[in-house]
Amino acid sequence: MIFNKYAKYYDELYEDKRYGNECLLVEETIEKYMEPNKRKSMVDLGCGTGTHAAIFKEIGYDVVGIDNSIEMIKQAREKNNHIEFINGDVTNFKLEKPVDIAVSLFHVVSYLTSITDLNNFFKSVYDNTKDNALLIFDVWCGHGVLTDPPVVREKILKSGAIRIARPKVNLGEQTVAINYTIKDGNKTIKETHTMRYFFKQELELLLNKNGFDLVEMTNLTSTTWNMYVVAVKK
Repeated sequence: MIFNKYAKYYDELYEDKRYGNECLLVEETIEKYMEPNKRKSMVDLGCGTGTHAAIFKEIGYDVVGIDNSIEMIKQAREKNNHIEFINGDVTNFKLEKPVDIAVSLFHVVSYLTSITDLNNFFKSVYDNTKDNALLIFDVWCGHGVLTDPPVVREKILKSGAIRIARPKVNLGEQTVAINYTIKDGNKTIKETHTMRYFFKQELELLLNKNGFDLVEMTNLTSTTWNMYVVAVKK
């Protein structure tokens, strides 16, 4: 299971990530497309250690987080014991009651590399949201990946641990397999994270097939890997 070994280093690896800015963008999107009395509850799919969920909770949302990594959920609960976190599969989940908004940030959807998993993800979101609910997520953008291909990268953490990322692109599958090695003293951890990159038409087809209308898609350029997607439940 990916992220279980990686989880120990997750927050340190991404301590400079602008979680607050991302949540602000989501909040602005929600205000743009939803009336105030219809945006109270939220599910954070692939919530990781719960940083986004905690910020959304502070904003005022009744939020629940779901992640399939036991270790990530354990950390999320330890950091935010006032939020409900569920260890579960984002492609097959069932909430106690439907929510107004579903978010999935930091390229969680790019981890869904098969059409089956993608359809199941969108279907599960559909089944667990209210009428006219918003679905907001980001993925790797194919234009950026192909124009600015991934390279080997090394990051030194404050603790002294070193992470090395070695990517391998598979054009036929539209994926990038990132072979991570974390060296921490005498300990070495290895995980492979396979990510899918997307183009506008395929995402729009998947959304329409599963009951959503695409209302916004930004960053469709060759200079960024990040594609921001907003859809509304039909």
